[in-house]
Amino acid sequence: MAKRSGKKQDRKDAGSVKQRRRTIIVRIAVILIILAMLVPFLSYFVRADGLWSEEYFRANCTTEDLSEAEQTSLDEDCLSFLETYHLDISLLALKSEETSDGDLSATAEGYYKSCNFGYGESRDGFQMIWNLDTDEILIVPFGTAAERVPESYLTYTAQSVISYKEEYGVYGPMYATYKMLANYLDAHGTEAASGESSGEESAAPESGGETQSGSSETESGGSGNEPAGASHDPSERVGEGSDMPAWYPKYPDEFPFYHDENAPRIVDDADILTEEEEAALEAFSSQIRSEIARDIVVFTDMSTHGLSRAVYAADFYDYNGYGCGEGYDGVCLFVCMDPDNRGWWCCCTGPNTEDAYTEDIANQIDDILYEYMKAGRYGDGFMDWMANIRRYFRNGSPYTEDWLADGTAGTEPAGEAAPRIRDDADILTEEEIAALSEKAEGIRAKYGVDVVVSTSRCPTKDSGYGITRSAFAEKYYNTFGYGLGEDRSGIELIVFRRPEYNPYCKVAYYGAAAEKLTEAGDKRLTSRCDGVLGSDQYYRAIDEWLDQSDHVLRTGRAPRKMSSWIFVTALEVLAGVIVGAAALGRAKRKMETPEIRVNADAYLVKDSLRVREVENRFLHTSVSKQYSPVERDSSSGGSSSSGRSSYSSHYSGSSGRSHSGSGRSF
Repeated sequence: MAKRSGKKQDRKDAGSVKQRRRTIIVRIAVILIILAMLVPFLSYFVRADGLWSEEYFRANCTTEDLSEAEQTSLDEDCLSFLETYHLDISLLALKSEETSDGDLSATAEGYYKSCNFGYGESRDGFQMIWNLDTDEILIVPFGTAAERVPESYLTYTAQSVISYKEEYGVYGPMYATYKMLANYLDAHGTEAASGESSGEESAAPESGGETQSGSSETESGGSGNEPAGASHDPSERVGEGSDMPAWYPKYPDEFPFYHDENAPRIVDDADILTEEEEAALEAFSSQIRSEIARDIVVFTDMSTHGLSRAVYAADFYDYNGYGCGEGYDGVCLFVCMDPDNRGWWCCCTGPNTEDAYTEDIANQIDDILYEYMKAGRYGDGFMDWMANIRRYFRNGSPYTEDWLADGTAGTEPAGEAAPRIRDDADILTEEEIAALSEKAEGIRAKYGVDVVVSTSRCPTKDSGYGITRSAFAEKYYNTFGYGLGEDRSGIELIVFRRPEYNPYCKVAYYGAAAEKLTEAGDKRLTSRCDGVLGSDQYYRAIDEWLDQSDHVLRTGRAPRKMSSWIFVTALEVLAGVIVGAAALGRAKRKMETPEIRVNADAYLVKDSLRVREVENRFLHTSVSKQYSPVERDSSSGGSSSSGRSSYSSHYSGSSGRSHSGSGRSF
């Protein structure tokens, strides 16, 4: 019995142990559930020594214009900012209807606090909030953040960062906000705004490229002893007495972009233009800007002040209020006249301009500009360069004239005052144009046919502007309404001349004049004119063509080439020789023939012959030379100067803004 009673007691004790275990397990489970429910609340006190919460992303966009990768990258930047400066930072972009009755300040405060942002007990930090509908940006400080960064700099930052939206989307202004605040804190230390400055220059915002100018306060003319709490003017210039030009910004990496409609577009600091040239170029630049919505700027200087020509051109454009629209679209031609660094750089800026300036287009435009720069014709070169830029962005090619791009044909006669000699390729002088015009008018009056000559630049050897030479000539003739009488009778010469290519021509006759030009005559006139053009004698080639056309209109035949006349003359001389020889033979047969001696022994006195050395003397020397021009182009029209320009599809100036460009030395 006792033994049985002991067993019952053992079973009872075992049951109690199991019950206690169950109770402990349940209690642990309940505690774990409670802890799990409290994790978000406790994370504020537990994570990072209780100084901040990582529950929510620091970067958010309610329109989903921010990719997951961009959001993750910005969040990492914000957490790094928090750990470095002991200030939280949150970035939010949203629509108007998602704000608190349009009040960005109230919305920022509510969002910042509801997400438990902030560093430490006073929840120090910044909330950047951006209304995507109005592009209004506000940066609200919390806790000691207001003492660390002055309100004026927060306002400046909010106004500046929106410029990065065009190129980088929603990510641009968000990243720029984080970077500019970090720059300020780097420059002024980690103390409150009333503390002393660390004496360091703020770094440039990383928005598309690194700065290339190296701009410490000492280098850019800064005093280096400003108090950290002072709100310096980011748009301040270095002024006179600096190593940089007076217009250069004191704080290049903080300089705010702006538009200045009244700024001069022709700035000739190298003094290579006359006042008349500057005025004409300024007027033309204004006209182009209104036509193609791009700024056109020409800048000359005697130095690049230690920068590359590319960066100096970009800095001049970026820091002086140039550019059209939000993207600051435009083109700046900088010419350096330093004897040891003479050359130019063409800088293209803006979303509608930068990518459009390809290497092929750069070489085409630079080929033409080089001819002027090499000859020292700067005013003419700048005017022609501006016209080529205009044609490219208006007509699709720097060679395509407006009349060809518009596709219009003339219905009214050209009239007496219309120019008959038109030099679009700029290969004739004013005196030559006047002389040719006088000769053309004489032919016109003598035969009653119009006489038209045009010079033009052409991209290829076989066709002009994507059409055949014949079609180009006919379109030109019709567009300007040339021709006399009902049949619009006339003769026409088109000279195609592109820099670095051999020139060539097209001859065309219309109406009654066409009846006098045979196929053989056409070939003769074209071949003769091309031959003279090949030696770069443009005036002589056109002048001779006018003379030959006069001959065609008078006789109905094109004059032969000189080689043909030589051949005919040679045949005539040969015939004369043959006839003369026959006559001489007949005369000889009538003469008495003396006795023939086999040798001359009978005529010699014995031992009287003496032989001595003699020398040959040439009384006359004749040297013939033949010109053989080097063929520099091909049937496909490939550029002989391709690659001569230095070219960059994307690069950054000191401001960080992106550009493309090209340049050469001369």
